[in-house]
Amino acid sequence: MRFYLQLTCFCLLFLGTIVQAEDEPHLYRTVAGWHILIDPSLGNGCFAIAEFEEGTALRVGLDMDGQSVYVVVGDSSWRSIEYGKSYKVSIVFGDETPWSGDATGFSFSPPNDEPYLWIAVSEGDAIDLFVDEFMREKNFQLFYNDELIVNLNLNGSYKAGLALIECQQEAIQSTKDLFSEAPAPSRDPFEG
Repeated sequence: MRFYLQLTCFCLLFLGTIVQAEDEPHLYRTVAGWHILIDPSLGNGCFAIAEFEEGTALRVGLDMDGQSVYVVVGDSSWRSIEYGKSYKVSIVFGDETPWSGDATGFSFSPPNDEPYLWIAVSEGDAIDLFVDEFMREKNFQLFYNDELIVNLNLNGSYKAGLALIECQQEAIQSTKDLFSEAPAPSRDPFEG
């Protein structure tokens, strides 16, 4: 009896690990210094992420559940960001018009993880423009209280953007395939 109980516990732990692993982002491809991943927690939205000097990280992605594009940016020295607090920021790609809005204090695994800023940037037609600027422009600037706090060189962002779009198209297609391959429900009430 004890053996079966241990076996059952092991199986539940193993299955729990699989379910948890399915919720974690997984790598699609690495290109030009950027990692392209798929995030199941955002409707299988794809994102591009790179780490820069001095511990700054930049993630640009698509939230398929919210039908929006977002930016996550953080720096290892930004310890005073408060989880859930709102911060007025502006993002500028090159010399383009600023994208202004509220950033939210965020952590991937609170309270142990470093704090980041999560910025839901745009919805609808503006998504294309935002991704286009990310791909075309040479730098990313983040302003807080009208002060420049981040200035990153976007080397490889064009190739990363192409891979991001390709990743999202494949993720959408695989979701369609999953539903289209489902067998039609049986009309036989005595089946099985």
